[in-house]
Formats: sequence, structure tokens, C-alpha cells
Amino acid sequence: MEIKRINLDVSSVCNAKCEFCTHTKENLPPKHLDLNLFENLDWQSIPELDTIILCGIAGEPTAHPDFLRLVKFIKSLDKHIILITNGTFRYPLWWMILCDLLDSDDEIIFGLDGTTKETHEMYRGTDFDSLIMNIKVVTGVRKTISYIVFLHNENQISDARKLSKELGCDIMFRKSSEYNDRFKVPTVRPPLDKRQWSVRGCYADIGEASIDLDGGIHYCCYSYVNFITGRANTLKYWKTFGDFKKGSQLYDEYRKKMQICNDCFPHRPLEYTDIMNIDLGLTSRCNLKCKLCQRTFRNFQKTLPAGWNNKDIDFEILKREFTPAFLKQLKSMSVCGSLGDPLLYKNFNDFVFLMYKHGRHIRANIHTNGTMYDRSFWRNLGNRFKETKTIMQFAIDGVDAETYSKYRDGDYKKLMDNIEAYSETGAQLAFQFIIFKHNEHQINDMRKLAKEFGATVRYQISYYYDDILERPDFYERDIGKPVCRSIEQKQISIDQNCIVTPCCHSRLFKLKDDIRPDFIRDKQELDLHTSTIKRAIKTEFFNKLWLRNKEISICKSSCFQNRRFGVNKIS
Repeated sequence: MEIKRINLDVSSVCNAKCEFCTHTKENLPPKHLDLNLFENLDWQSIPELDTIILCGIAGEPTAHPDFLRLVKFIKSLDKHIILITNGTFRYPLWWMILCDLLDSDDEIIFGLDGTTKETHEMYRGTDFDSLIMNIKVVTGVRKTISYIVFLHNENQISDARKLSKELGCDIMFRKSSEYNDRFKVPTVRPPLDKRQWSVRGCYADIGEASIDLDGGIHYCCYSYVNFITGRANTLKYWKTFGDFKKGSQLYDEYRKKMQICNDCFPHRPLEYTDIMNIDLGLTSRCNLKCKLCQRTFRNFQKTLPAGWNNKDIDFEILKREFTPAFLKQLKSMSVCGSLGDPLLYKNFNDFVFLMYKHGRHIRANIHTNGTMYDRSFWRNLGNRFKETKTIMQFAIDGVDAETYSKYRDGDYKKLMDNIEAYSETGAQLAFQFIIFKHNEHQINDMRKLAKEFGATVRYQISYYYDDILERPDFYERDIGKPVCRSIEQKQISIDQNCIVTPCCHSRLFKLKDDIRPDFIRDKQELDLHTSTIKRAIKTEFFNKLWLRNKEISICKSSCFQNRRFGVNKIS
């Protein structure tokens, strides 16, 4: 196991009074990191280390009396520094001296939870004016504001963006670890920015460790906090990085036994309130026969269940499960339909009304071939969706009828007419372009075409190719880091038969013997005709896929070894 990043507890002293912080709740005795122990650790055994985070797990790191000495030592190791601070323990001149020791790729993250003195100080208890002054004098490093969103400060999110820009900072919005009657749950979800200070999964999986004030090396900051507060005094820790690496070979077994690990997403089962995204297959109806589609491709024809075609999700069940409260917690929705076109769903208008009434905030992507209905239908649909965050994604794999028809058997002229009618309303749209050898030369032309309609282009590599629809010469799949998108996006999938699974790949007809019997056993609880979403996600089948996906064949073949959506140009 490599250690690429270290969370370093620097001090238990703090001048702030953040209500949910370990420092405030536990009333820990004042103590500082022993720099002699820290400097004499076996640093040569972890050449892979890149970053040390000075976070003050239970205190303010800059309260350490020899903080500048600590910084000098870390920079002598040629490591990046990320400092997380309330920004008010030291005076402006001290911050200027610190900046002289740091590099441009180091970062300081300031805790600021309001754009006015009253709002910020309500939770932090530190002086707002001193914080702003200190942020201003910090130069030559990356600066970021960490903004915890509560009910009392959610109305200042837009102002916080403006203030961060004025101060030369990035900004990231966070949820609190806790809420109470004074610091209440916000009515809006914290905006998810490109740089979100969070890890989905186990910190140990990305090569992170934590060091306590006595130089003890722990798996993560959570195991350390439980150790110092006495809630888990049997937790294992090490005194050298070499011993940590040897002992950490057992960490898989360790985290199965520890409650703190079970509490950490996704090493615990998915909860109903965790769900943020839905993959929704409204129907298995389609008016086209695209040559490599699951509906027509020979590899899938052999496995599709009897009676799979022309099925529609029961709208009454959908309405029962998609309550206003449930829709409110959702962030996005993919209305794709792996076996059909959602626009042919018999209750599509009812679905549109439901989303318009309760789901305007949801970033819904509706995938369609766009060749059904007339211009007036698409114009009316665009007028309805332009007031929402819905994106209509049209499948168009060529900039002319001849190229388009090599893969899709739709009416190209009708498709373009419908796209034009939809785009004229100002509603959001995108083009899906699957790259083959016969159309890769049109990629730049597709960008120009999309620009004419105000659309973005989403390029994809096909799962399959054959002698006619050949693999492109100059583009390939971007494997990237293997991830489970269901876990990463906290997503569930519901198909046209009202079956709940973690994703579209975990349909019965795709499953192998390592998971198929589990589906068959739990089918009644996965079926919304006889169950609910809350019950479905508690089944053994669902949680086996959720917690052990790296061991399951369909997960390995579909995502961990064969990702479709990233595209690289071959140089």
C-alpha cells in the first residue's frame, strides 16, 4: 500500500468555537505535535508521498508555536502543502512570512461560512474582519474558501462566490457533518464544484494516512479521531511508515470489523436518503434498429428475456415512488432507456408534467434518436423544458444523411427539423456522437454543427465494432481510473419493468452465475410492483453489487475493464 497523502494533526489548541468540531465537543487538553518525533520518522520509506495536509484534526494548525519550522521541514522533503485553517490565529505579518516559505502549487484553505460578520461568526466564533484581512495579504499560493452550508447562510451562497472572486480564491461548498436546532439543515444542496473536498470511498484506497500529535500513523483521520476521543481505544496504529505498510496489508480485514469503517460511504450499504441520481428506463419501445444496439445486436439477442419488447414503466408506481420529497433530494437523472427511446413511453407527457412540477432543479439528461413526432411536438416540449435543467440529448452520428445512415436507420432530415424546432425554444440540448471509422473525420464538423444549434457534443466509443462498423483509427477509449459510477454518483437504476438495481448493467439478462442467483432470489423485493425503493436497496443482491462490485463479473467487464464514455485522440 502506497502513502501518497498524509493528514497531519498539528495542534489541539484552537481559538474558534465551531459547534460540531471534535475540539469543541471533546474539550481536549492543549497539546502540540512533537516536531522531533515527526522529523525523525522514516521518510525515506515513502518516496511516493506527494502532499502533506496540515489540517488540525482537533485544533487549529497555525496555533503550533513552531509552525514555520514545520513548514520548512516539509518543504525540505520537497512535498506539497495544503493548510486548512480558520485564518484568524495569526496576524497579517506572520501570514506574509509563511507565504515566503510556500510555493505557488501549495494551497491554503480558509474556513469562511458567511459573507457578513454576523453570519460568519454565528458558527465559527472567530473575527470576520481579521479573516478577510489575512486572506488578502496571502499571495503566491493557491487560496480556497471552504464554506459549510447551513439554513442560516444558504442565502449567501451567490455572495460567497462573488467575495471569493474578489479575494482571489477558489471556493468549495460543503455539507456539515452534523446539524441541530441552532445550525439547521439547509433547504438547498451545497453546490458541487469541480474541486470538491471529499472522497467517495475509503481514504486508504487512494493512499492516504493520518499522523497524530505523538507521531502515531493511522489509516485515516476518522480512525484517529475515534482513537483520541476514546471511542475506539483498540485501534491499531504504527510508529514507522515501514511498519504501517506491512500492517496495512490487513486493512481490508480491519475495516470489515470496525464500525467507523462501516459508517464510511460506500463501505456501508446505500441509504434511501443517500440517493442523488436515478438511471431511468421508461420503456423498451423504439422506432429504430441501430445496428449495435442491445435491441438488435446478436450478442444481446441471445440473452434478452422473453417478452422484453414494448414494455412501459407503470406510471402510477413511478408517481408513488417519485414523491416531491424524494425528487427534492435528487441531483440528476439519466432518462436513457438501454432498450428503448424514452420519447415513446406511453405516459411521457405525464412524466414531463411530474418533472416540471417537482423536479425543475434536477439535471435530467433525456436520450433520444429524435426522429419521432413533428416539429410542433418538439417545439412544445422545448417550451416546457426551457424552464428546467433538463438536457435533451439527440443521437446524431454524422453531419450528413449518408454518414448518419451507416449506423442509424432514422430519417436524417426529420431529425434535423426536430432539432431545429427544439433549439429555437432556448431549451438545453446536446448531440451524442458515437465514433466509428466511417465518421471520425467529421468530428470537427460535428462541433460546428452543434454550435449552430447551441448544443454541446458528447463523443462516445462504442462497446462493440464489426467488419462494417469498424473501430476508429484515431480515437480510443479513455480507460481512466476504474470507478463504479453508481457508487460515485449515489445512483440507483429503474428499468421499464419497475426493477430496481444499482445500474443499467445489472439487469438480469446481463448477469453471470456469480450474482444471477441472488437477483432471482430477491426479485420480488427488487420489483416495485411488490416492493418499494427503500426495500429494494436493502436486498442482499443490491448490497452485494454495491459493496463487492470489484469481485462481480458484470462490474469488471462493464466498467472496471471496459469503460465506454471517455474518449482519447491517438497521437
